[in-house]
Amino acid sequence: MRTANTGLMTSSSHATSSARTHSRRSWAAVRDDLRERREARSARQVLRRQLASYSSPHEIDDLMASVRRRDDAGAEEIRRVLASNLYEHRRPSQFGY
Repeated sequence: MRTANTGLMTSSSHATSSARTHSRRSWAAVRDDLRERREARSARQVLRRQLASYSSPHEIDDLMASVRRRDDAGAEEIRRVLASNLYEHRRPSQFGY
């Protein structure tokens, strides 16, 4: 049995349309999230390269003092990188020298 196309949406076509719209929004959110994560990772890598030259305890202490009073996420990331640099400086070499 054939029905005429009235131009009206049936409940099944409306549900399909809603699912597609939701799916597109979901994929857009995933893409946005991945882009933001890539940008954040890239920024962390740049920061690590910039702070790599600070490796002696004295240099690290001086820089830590300058970010001590800051409470933002950038300062926390700087502290993490510097703590890692300090750990690497103090860690014994695997070759024993």
